[in-house]
Amino acid sequence: GHGSAASAREMSLSVAQILVVTFTEAATEELRERIRARIQQAHAVFMGEPSKDDFLLQLKADSDDPESAARLMELAARQMDEAAIFTIHGFCQRMLKQHAFESGSLFETELITDDKQLQREALLDVWRRLMYQLPEDLAQALLTLWNSPDSLLKELRPYLSAGELQLQPSLEYSDLLNQWQASQQRLAAFCQHWQADSGELAALIQASGVNKNSYRKTSVPNWLAQIDRFASGERSTPPEAVLERFRQSVLAEKTPSGKVIPEHPLFERCDQYFAERLPLREIVLTRVLQEIKQRFSQLKQARRQLSFDDLLSQLDHALQSDLQRSGQLRRGITAQFPVALIDEFQDTDPQQYRIFSSLYNRDAGVATEPVVRASACADLGLFMIGDPKQAIYGFRGADIFTYMQARRAVTAHYTLGTNWRSSSAMIAAVNTLFQRADSPFIYNQDIPFLAVNAGHRADKTPLRQGRTAPAAFTVWY
Repeated sequence: GHGSAASAREMSLSVAQILVVTFTEAATEELRERIRARIQQAHAVFMGEPSKDDFLLQLKADSDDPESAARLMELAARQMDEAAIFTIHGFCQRMLKQHAFESGSLFETELITDDKQLQREALLDVWRRLMYQLPEDLAQALLTLWNSPDSLLKELRPYLSAGELQLQPSLEYSDLLNQWQASQQRLAAFCQHWQADSGELAALIQASGVNKNSYRKTSVPNWLAQIDRFASGERSTPPEAVLERFRQSVLAEKTPSGKVIPEHPLFERCDQYFAERLPLREIVLTRVLQEIKQRFSQLKQARRQLSFDDLLSQLDHALQSDLQRSGQLRRGITAQFPVALIDEFQDTDPQQYRIFSSLYNRDAGVATEPVVRASACADLGLFMIGDPKQAIYGFRGADIFTYMQARRAVTAHYTLGTNWRSSSAMIAAVNTLFQRADSPFIYNQDIPFLAVNAGHRADKTPLRQGRTAPAAFTVWY
């Protein structure tokens, strides 16, 4: 009920109605205790205890009935064990269970906290299906790229949890065997021409005007010998790094202006090789990545299991379907949690943002730097809290451009103007450095540098090196 008559909610919220989403289980427990302690501090102020906390004193001054507010806070502190403070996965899991009918999820499922073994089982199924039907030469070529299923899985694993991943260019792999056979015919023709005409290449290059630092007299014969060994069948895979040097386009690029460019049909054939080369590694990665995701999903469905990634994707899919139909799932969740606070929002990804924007309004709201708030209507609120300069989880799929999209989608920004953790000297140094650049974080409209004030709390316990304080900020040349 706090606030002016125009903005205040008619009824106060319990701690179980205010959703707080943070990053880790450890963070949820820490946050629960910090919120409980803060509520207890506020309760003491409302009961009349003296305080120097300006925020709590202002909160009390705004209240028409401090005693009723104190009772509300006392009850809230007692109920903090029931507070709705979850990780993103914990929140999604709870919503899928509590709204099983609306979300279309199974009632009885097992959450697997480590899905690596199941991923490997899916890969082995796909590997067998792929490898056992291939001719020996193609199978050997794949084993040259990945000497075991585990080496292939190691390369694929970073992409398996990327739900929004798009592979570009989109490679055609429906007829791998025919593609391979056609490429081998082209390669055989190249080898035949190479064996017939390569004897004159070393002298041709030496007599030309090509840069001799790039094509030394002692190096060129060694490179040509490597291609000779491949053309004669002594080695199975083309030495592409060496072939690259003998492309007509590369030789022309390496020849200074006005000098004689070495020209030969074999150099043109090297260019043609790269233009027509079968991207075997990329084709197989594309194929296996799609097939392992399908097989992984089948295995989990058969065993009634869910991974952490499934929790997000299922709730996301359920919400998108719900918005096309009745909106019952959205209404059920927002009735349960009229207000949501998302911590560490700078590390969000497109799927997480889509879940909360679907719930709390995708079109309007309020935003901050570093705190972002968006509200769908007077009785719903979404507060997205984060500092984009601290975004660190790109390897998990976090996307700073999603943060920027969220910031642009809302209408008001709030900034925490005081740093309570760092010394005054450190804050002054950082302000000075970053204010010298017009756009220190490149995307200045979305990630501006905002100077902050010092809270002076850290000045009471300064860092020491022996008896002296170290410099707050040192530039090493």
